[in-house]
Amino acid sequence: MPLEKRTDPPQLSTPPSAGDGLLPGVARAEAADARAAVMSMTLVDVYPQSGMLVDSLRPVLRAWAQGASALSYQFELCAVETMSGATCTNSGYLAGNKNAWTVPAGKLVWGKQYWWRVTVRDTAMVTATSPTLTFTTGVRQPTVTSGLATQGPGGREFDPRTGNYTTTVTDVSVPTAGLPLQV
Repeated sequence: MPLEKRTDPPQLSTPPSAGDGLLPGVARAEAADARAAVMSMTLVDVYPQSGMLVDSLRPVLRAWAQGASALSYQFELCAVETMSGATCTNSGYLAGNKNAWTVPAGKLVWGKQYWWRVTVRDTAMVTATSPTLTFTTGVRQPTVTSGLATQGPGGREFDPRTGNYTTTVTDVSVPTAGLPLQV
């Protein structure tokens, strides 16, 4: 019924609670909201991002979360996608709001893909876990040499951006059975 057509105030089945003047349902809802605000936690960001090339065998894994109380972070790292088995290691929960963990020496090798995730826990033992992320260990190619042996714009032999001159010359081509033989 629209408010303007009501003549009598609605009858309540339960009286207002003593002390705060709120209806019992409202008081319970506000208490639940307060608990949710205290217990809510959001995982904001992680590093390295999934799919990144990491140029160290002892990378620092990081996570950032927001919560109403002190947070503890636990990092898990595995050499297999299932995130289980003997190839896994974890940091345990780090105390004092430490949100970074350096992978111990000897756990990673060059040129291999790894899977990791982080779990954040607050003082009420509420947790949030990231999705499983990946990174690959490898050495980045220096920017100075990354343009070598590549053709310039439009297929030209000279790239004015890098000052790189690239050309291909065939001295001898010998017809043979199988793959072509060129010198």
